[in-house]
Amino acid sequence: MNSPKKYSLSFTTGSLFIKESVIFAELYLKLADWQLVRDEARTHNLLQQRTLISARKVSASVIKRLKCLSHDELSYLVDATPLERGYLLWLAACLDYSFIRDFAVEVVNEYFIQLKPQISYDDFDIFFNQKTLWHDELTHITDSTRLRLRLNLFKMLKESGLLSPQNTLQSVLLSPPLATLLSKRHTSAFEIFPIFHRDIQTWLA
Repeated sequence: MNSPKKYSLSFTTGSLFIKESVIFAELYLKLADWQLVRDEARTHNLLQQRTLISARKVSASVIKRLKCLSHDELSYLVDATPLERGYLLWLAACLDYSFIRDFAVEVVNEYFIQLKPQISYDDFDIFFNQKTLWHDELTHITDSTRLRLRLNLFKMLKESGLLSPQNTLQSVLLSPPLATLLSKRHTSAFEIFPIFHRDIQTWLA
């Protein structure tokens, strides 16, 4: 049996980068080249970062995630409502980081289906510990890094509108255009959200 692909765990800073992602998506739709987008952002300090190192780190993270979205999804992102932007950037994070995707499917979606209304830090810790059985790389990170991963993951969930400030799961509210856009992907694109299977089938019909 092949070993599972190693988790990338580079989401220890920032969260969904909503404002930054919209700026970069708009630039990409004009320039059609991610390197030009990076250069433009750096030249004009569009991210308003205090240091060059910080700007480079944020730019790299944002571009890496946005590359996971299709051209149509990037176009939708620019003009989307704040809630829909959260959904699309949650999708981008899940596509970029398989650790986040697995947590979304195995905890967020599964708890919602089972009518478990809340998720907690303990649920993250249980999930993390279970994954160490298959992902040896998780056993080598420090406690402080693990805490940052947990904090940022929950921050992403809240920024995306999928988790309330009280850590209660909130059903995804997809508009027909966004549901149609996501339906171009595999069914798994829906399973990263708090959503019932019957609703997925309705959107895919």
